[in-house]
Amino acid sequence: MAWVMGQLLLAYDLSHAAEPALLNAASLAPNDARWAYYLAHLYWEEGEPEPAVHYLERTLELDPDYTPARMGLAKMYLDLGRETEAEALLNESLRRNPDNAFAHLLLGHLAASDDPRRAIEHYETVLRLQPEASVVHYPLALAYRRAGDVDRSREHMMKRGGRSVPMPDPLADELTRIRKGPGARIAYGNELVTRGQFAQAAREFEAALAADSTNVSAHLDLALALAQLGDFDQATEHLDQAIQLDPSNTHALYSMGLVVARSGANDGPQRAGEYFRRAIAADPGNAAARLALANLLWRQGDCREAIDEFENVLAEASGNIEARIRQAVCHAHVEQYSRARELLESGHEAWPDEPRIKNALVRIPAASPDRRVRDGERAVALAEELAAAYRQVPVFEGLAMAYAEQGRFEEAVGYQQQVVAAAEAQNARPEMIDYLRENLRLYQRERPSRTPWPPAVFRE
Repeated sequence: MAWVMGQLLLAYDLSHAAEPALLNAASLAPNDARWAYYLAHLYWEEGEPEPAVHYLERTLELDPDYTPARMGLAKMYLDLGRETEAEALLNESLRRNPDNAFAHLLLGHLAASDDPRRAIEHYETVLRLQPEASVVHYPLALAYRRAGDVDRSREHMMKRGGRSVPMPDPLADELTRIRKGPGARIAYGNELVTRGQFAQAAREFEAALAADSTNVSAHLDLALALAQLGDFDQATEHLDQAIQLDPSNTHALYSMGLVVARSGANDGPQRAGEYFRRAIAADPGNAAARLALANLLWRQGDCREAIDEFENVLAEASGNIEARIRQAVCHAHVEQYSRARELLESGHEAWPDEPRIKNALVRIPAASPDRRVRDGERAVALAEELAAAYRQVPVFEGLAMAYAEQGRFEEAVGYQQQVVAAAEAQNARPEMIDYLRENLRLYQRERPSRTPWPPAVFRE
């Protein structure tokens, strides 16, 4: 009974009451690893590292095969600067299971400052084992930078995200499961979502709704989990219920827009736009809904309205590179070439090392139909600087465009031929291949392009 009471009290974050119950359980069942593990958890959360370490060490004495305890102790050692002990535990973990992604992650952190190549090996192994663990891209980018590989560093920096490396922990999960009520079910379901376990998360949200069918959060979270599983019909049903319960819930309206846009229905884009607009009307500060609406309009080629929405997005988040580029493309599409260049030049001034802005900026002075905006010398300088750092097909396309504007047609043809071959090999959209081939024919006839971007760009 003391054991059960300690677990219940800990589950409800009643640490001071849980401590004596768990210590009592320790005396009644001294060979049961569970009480030691939970005491370690309790003391670490209370900011008492010494007893936390002691009880994790005791957990491993009682149950050497409980991997979460080994990983938890290794992380505590790292946090406390006891790196040699941490490394020994992690190497032992890999001896037991070479595919322990969490152990590789911690070993990568351990090696990062002194041995970046070794850190890279561990981080790359994590991504091989857990490709969705986007949180690893950031330390991996730093390791590549320390190792002198700038291209790889930039590549991984652009992929960084918040998806963590999962570390299954049945004892910790049990604390969450024993909590009662919809709130606890929703909390646990969201924890499962962060691990990518959408089917299990859906079951938790369904259980929350079984206890309270009017819970808007449960409907909303269940809808998003179902959408991840590809069940758009059920997802929209639950979003409908959430909106009926709370018509001004901007998150539900925005989420409905996302789901119907992904559903593949013929009227999906139109309905999605309606929901995004309703979300913005309910909360003009909903930046996510504004960006979603802008991108939807972009994909539809409705540039005049998209420009206004991208403007609103950038007013709140000037560092949104993709929004800035898309707004510039839209300005070019409606023949506002001067405004397109101004937008990209200001972005380049603010972020001079951002390759996406620089690559977009090349196209305006190289291929604008407005001769007042064209500047072949500027375009070539930008394109050559970019090509020196990034030997990539999109960069070569801009370089060919810039060389053609400067009358360097032989070089333009050479690079454009590489671009066309790559597009064909990658089965690019037919309309995009047609655009690239037409530019090649222009360069072969010693004529520059006057189309910075084709209409097909809106479907890329």
